[in-house]
Amino acid sequence: MGVRLVTWLSQAGYRVIVYVADASNEHDYAALGAASGFEVRMLGLNRASWEAPLIASKWGRESLDNERSRLDFLYLRNEIRKEKTALPIAKHVIISWYLVEQGFLAAQVAQELQIPHIPVVVEPISLAACETPQNDPSLTFVIRTQATSLR
Repeated sequence: MGVRLVTWLSQAGYRVIVYVADASNEHDYAALGAASGFEVRMLGLNRASWEAPLIASKWGRESLDNERSRLDFLYLRNEIRKEKTALPIAKHVIISWYLVEQGFLAAQVAQELQIPHIPVVVEPISLAACETPQNDPSLTFVIRTQATSLR
């Protein structure tokens, strides 16, 4: 669904940039984007040099995950801010594919940059994640900020 939507937007004349959080080389996202008419930026791979010292530390998994989230926020916010500066009259919107993890990150960036955010549920696992009690604050934030960003 995600690829079809961004391909359609691209073919309709919109400039589409897809930020991929995946840090693996499992998929060739750049080739997919080039073939489908949209640009791909690898948030996860670009984060790798910054997170190397964190991984080498003796921090626990939870601390590493928290710092990785901070790095993702900073990278995504700064990249989108550059786009807004380069194209100040363009309308910008963030569409995220998962409600809890990427949706939470996208909602935070959208709120800071004062641009709309549209969270999309693309697979059943997202619904299961929403039922997990520890995800409730993230889910609440995503829904609350999405509702106010589209007013």
